[in-house]
Amino acid sequence: MFLRRPYFTEIVKKVYPVQKVNPNLLQFFENRRLTDISPLLIEEYKTLRQKAVSNASVNRELSVIKHCFSQAVRWGLTDKNPASSVSMLKEISRTRYLSVEEEERLLSGCPQWLGEIILFAVHSGCRMGEILSLLWADIDLTQKTILVRISKNGLPRSIPMNRVLFDLVSDKEKGQPTDRLFPVNRNTLSKTFHTLCQELGIEDFRFHDLRHSFSSRLSQSGCNVFQIMALMGHKSISMTARYSHFNTESLRSVVNQLSVNQS
Repeated sequence: MFLRRPYFTEIVKKVYPVQKVNPNLLQFFENRRLTDISPLLIEEYKTLRQKAVSNASVNRELSVIKHCFSQAVRWGLTDKNPASSVSMLKEISRTRYLSVEEEERLLSGCPQWLGEIILFAVHSGCRMGEILSLLWADIDLTQKTILVRISKNGLPRSIPMNRVLFDLVSDKEKGQPTDRLFPVNRNTLSKTFHTLCQELGIEDFRFHDLRHSFSSRLSQSGCNVFQIMALMGHKSISMTARYSHFNTESLRSVVNQLSVNQS
């Protein structure tokens, strides 16, 4: 039950799980009712966040605001959506993915628990939240599949295990005392991974780029876009294209086919 003049954060918490919403957004709009929020105020928030995070991150937060106001209009709590006139920022797609040499450095320089998570991310394409949410009940060693029950797009997906994943999970099963596959705190994982990359001189690399690495390696090995879409859990080809990058040598093998075909 909402108040007659509800606060915006009430709507946000009704529409999204709190852990899915950036705390900066909740803090900025705290104690502001729906009628207090104007397009100008949202623009101020957009400008403020641009100084701290990437355009893509700002756009994700703007999407939350737009969607919450749309819901409030549907529920009859307001008659307008001030976010509808606020434009999204232009996003520059990252092309950062893990090289074989960087992967070897990461795995040789990290503790075992982190190495297991890095390997899992590179060979499954799962997001950090998906990895840390996995339960042993989601792992089927007989069928060699991993079930991601809750993904970013809200749909479950099944990921087949390759040899690396199967060996990793099989070894962990022998001495695992908890229900979670990786009983690690998200903040601990983020900070440890960031520190490790700095210490090893692996620049401009984020944990989420391991997902880019998964998709890029699939592209470079010849997988088609629809197969990659299914494994990544994407709803559109354009999204998959943002994650799939080709290195020079993989492109060289393609253009070399021209000379072979003409010989």
